[in-house]
Amino acid sequence: MNNLSRNITKIRIFNTHRKHYTQKNISEILKIPQTQISRIENGSHPKLDEIIKYSTFFNVSIDDLIFKEYDSKDLKFK
Repeated sequence: MNNLSRNITKIRIFNTHRKHYTQKNISEILKIPQTQISRIENGSHPKLDEIIKYSTFFNVSIDDLIFKEYDSKDLKFK
């Protein structure tokens, strides 16, 4: 699994504790098929528009989403 996949998974799961974001919810909100959400979280490379949707929705820069190695102490979103 690459950084992007790990980060997308960690960010979704972290936010799930606050707003219950499941893969299904995210797929409906971002208009990305749930099967694609699952593939992305399991290591498939998302399309650029999908990266932009994640970045915008979770208020995370694209650079951080791709390159940063998040751990739980980094996941403090507004």
